[in-house]
Amino acid sequence: MTKIDDIDLPPARRSLSARLLLLAIVYVMLSEILIYVPSIHRFRVEYLQSRLADGHLAVLALDASPDRQINDRLSDELLRHARSDMVVLHGYGARTLMLERRGAAKPTPSDVVDLRTLGLVEGMMQALEDVFRAEPVWIRVVGASPKDPRTLVESVITTADLQKEIRAFSQRILGLSILISIVTAALIYVTIQILMVRPMLRLTRSMIRFRDAPEDTEQVLIPEKRGDEIGIAQRALAEMQDRLRQALAHRARLAALGAAMAKVNHDLRNILATVQLVADGLVNSGDYKAAKMAPRLTGAVERAERLVDQILEFARGTPATLRRKPTRLKAIIDRAYGELTPVLRETLALDSRISDEDMVAVDGSEVGRIFVNLARNAAEAGATVWTVTVEPVGPKMFVTCRDNGPGIPVEARQKLFEPFSRSSKVGSMGLGLVIARDIARAHGGDLMLDTDVSSGAAFKVILPATLTA
Repeated sequence: MTKIDDIDLPPARRSLSARLLLLAIVYVMLSEILIYVPSIHRFRVEYLQSRLADGHLAVLALDASPDRQINDRLSDELLRHARSDMVVLHGYGARTLMLERRGAAKPTPSDVVDLRTLGLVEGMMQALEDVFRAEPVWIRVVGASPKDPRTLVESVITTADLQKEIRAFSQRILGLSILISIVTAALIYVTIQILMVRPMLRLTRSMIRFRDAPEDTEQVLIPEKRGDEIGIAQRALAEMQDRLRQALAHRARLAALGAAMAKVNHDLRNILATVQLVADGLVNSGDYKAAKMAPRLTGAVERAERLVDQILEFARGTPATLRRKPTRLKAIIDRAYGELTPVLRETLALDSRISDEDMVAVDGSEVGRIFVNLARNAAEAGATVWTVTVEPVGPKMFVTCRDNGPGIPVEARQKLFEPFSRSSKVGSMGLGLVIARDIARAHGGDLMLDTDVSSGAAFKVILPATLTA
């Protein structure tokens, strides 16, 4: 194969240009065939009309003679020039004149062609028969004289000359068709090479180079200033490559962050465990002030552990293997609420309006993390009641989690599900809702903010339902 940079081109006979070239030739030839058949019909009609006109002139020699009689030699000569064996003139001066070859056997016409009633389809079929007929035949042609439409002419002729001329006409058309096809196909081929094939090769080169080295910013596709589909594709590819490079760079930074956090995770947990032991010791020390400070210290340790876990999980970027099975939604909600710290449960009351018949086909432990996050956010925002309702919609369960807290500011809603974008809450990096939404989408559902609430905050969790208990 011929190579251009990183692209292995197909053989010339299998290339797009060669196929388009062949198709152009085929389509032009088909068009010429559609033109050819009516053309030979028109040629045949004109030939037969010329035979009637010649026959009309030949018969007029009878009217010029004193007794309307001519000798055999002149009669044969007139018929030879008219290329007919017999000519009859009707309606000429209210008379009928006939000129026929004498002293020879009269031919029997095998067909009658009436030009007055000859239709297009019938004429085309007869013209094709004349092209492909092996032996000439005698026909009787009837029609108005081209010299005088009031005069009707009948002429008996052989198709030998007609076949010869119509075949010569066909050869001329065939040669012209081939020439037009080649010229048209060549022009189309060059045009396609310039307008399509070369720009497509640039697109392909750019895609292959990006595939091999996506981080290489020197291999950037510069779109051409063209408004057609290829120009749109070039701009879309350039934009996609730019976004992917940014995403890859972002993912690389996250991977580095994850690797760093994984290295310090063990030591950090040991430090936090030591802090937790100190906090427990302060509670049992008997010192009132120290015991009063212990819950705050314990809460700080829990937030630090949760922060480390979220960063590690987000940096890992791979969803856990789901073990889906029919699960009671009420049990998931109750278990999630029970995982809150005692302090948060004291400030936040659960108002669950879910029955034991409400089932979802999910991994209960993974989905439970969604509701733990939503309940914890509601409690930490200052809500006192966390209401959970459910509405089945087709194969999905729409679970609404509403609280009576201060709600979410309008300016914070647009970046609610963007990682590392929330800084209003101390000790939060904005990963909880991001991870919760990833879990919901991994189940074929979603997590979204319900903006149609006048107070508090409401989230809709969409989960797959199940019909089996």
